[in-house]
Amino acid sequence: MKKILIKNVDEYIENATKEAQSKLREIRAIIKSVVPKAEEGISFGFPFYKYHGTLAHFAEYKHHIALGFGSDIPNKDREILEKNGYITGQKRIQIKFDQKLPITEIKRILKVQAKINEWCKPLINMIKKLNGKYIVMSEKTGRKFGTYSSKKEAEKRLKQIEFFKRRKWQ
Repeated sequence: MKKILIKNVDEYIENATKEAQSKLREIRAIIKSVVPKAEEGISFGFPFYKYHGTLAHFAEYKHHIALGFGSDIPNKDREILEKNGYITGQKRIQIKFDQKLPITEIKRILKVQAKINEWCKPLINMIKKLNGKYIVMSEKTGRKFGTYSSKKEAEKRLKQIEFFKRRKWQ
């Protein structure tokens, strides 16, 4: 890819090599179809998608495209991908130009990532900072669950609350 200042995803794909362009367009279309409310942009020079946090990003390299996600690829999908000849990392898939896109797996991973991001969204909104302290509180009722000296402690408590709240309904 030529070294230029990229302003949007259309420009990124337009400036990619011919052999990468169709795969980049297809990846973009998959992301938009699976999570239509995802925000598209450029971050660190690469196409980047946000949906209540990091959803996915992709980049063209000399011999492949890297598709990354906001959290780890589920083991089941990683095993399928590796069995089919794709190189995977903790949060990414490497797709060589001569390989077909693993559409089913990409869609499944995006759906999981979107759910994770939706699930984690309330965690951010329920911690309020007041007078140098962090308060964990219910968005709906305003009930306080505790006051903590650090944001890390407040996040830990909030995760405990969310875990038990979800466990109760399973």
